[in-house]
Amino acid sequence: MPQSEVIGVAVTYIVIGLFGFVCNLVILIMILTVSVYHKSAYLLMANIAVADAIQSLIVGCYVGVALLMSDDDGKMKKADDFKMEYSISILTITAWFVMITTYATLGVNRCVGTCFYKTKMRRFNRIRATNIMIVTIWIFSICG
Repeated sequence: MPQSEVIGVAVTYIVIGLFGFVCNLVILIMILTVSVYHKSAYLLMANIAVADAIQSLIVGCYVGVALLMSDDDGKMKKADDFKMEYSISILTITAWFVMITTYATLGVNRCVGTCFYKTKMRRFNRIRATNIMIVTIWIFSICG
């Protein structure tokens, strides 16, 4: 691929990554500052926004910068810093796992909210229980 195309693709990755990061940051700020959104489902959505912001930075900005640092032939340079590559991989997998498990938790949250709202299962949808689930998801994602 010609160098001009590589630069175009790299800039596109960076712009989309930054756009995703900023949009997720706006969602996070909105959920945390507006009291109407202080409910369990919105806290789970804020958790998804955090994980997606991390993913946007990694996939967009890191890959875009790596493309900009590629050879004249468009081939990626060999990674000199294994620890950096390993850290990026771990962050990517962690953010992906957090998003997937939070989506599943959000599905259960909405199911309990609509189908089991008159039973004892509604305790699952309390903010305290949601915060415990969010912390547990991050711990298992980081340690797992």
